[in-house]
Amino acid sequence: MTLNDFVSVGEWQSLLEWCDAHPEYLCVSHSPDGEPYPLRKISCSNAIAAGAGFPAVAYEIQTRIRERFPILADTLPRFHQGMAVGVLLPGGEFATHTDEKFRDDAGRVCVGVNALIQAPESGGVLHIDGVDHPQQAGDAVAFMLSEQPHGVSAVAGIVPRVVWSWRFMVERSAWESQ
Repeated sequence: MTLNDFVSVGEWQSLLEWCDAHPEYLCVSHSPDGEPYPLRKISCSNAIAAGAGFPAVAYEIQTRIRERFPILADTLPRFHQGMAVGVLLPGGEFATHTDEKFRDDAGRVCVGVNALIQAPESGGVLHIDGVDHPQQAGDAVAFMLSEQPHGVSAVAGIVPRVVWSWRFMVERSAWESQ
């Protein structure tokens, strides 16, 4: 589900400023086998929890998500406050995958609301279930991370692609009825 202009210019600029001010909170991402992805970074939940935490604007957006989708009450516990920041550096891509590990023992699935807060010069297009979802900064896409194959094409140019993701646990049938 596409949410155009879900994050205002002022909000995504504040989120980018937070990223720039806290590079120590963005770590090199690793494959399930432990291999580093040198062109991909993800937020380090433990460092964020022990440090300054996320900015207030991130929680304001999280509240807006819950107002828009009341069924998204419980955050994914794997990430600090259910949030993650992902950065794809130029040349980086995100192979198509399904986050099957983001399910719980109660049978709930993970819904991510992924907002693009910095668009690359070109490339870096999100695809879900084989369908491209071009975005502008401020646009968000809500989908089942743990059920739907998704990935991002290679980033071209010199500007990284930055996404802020809010992740929630929900009954699959409840989400599908949205």
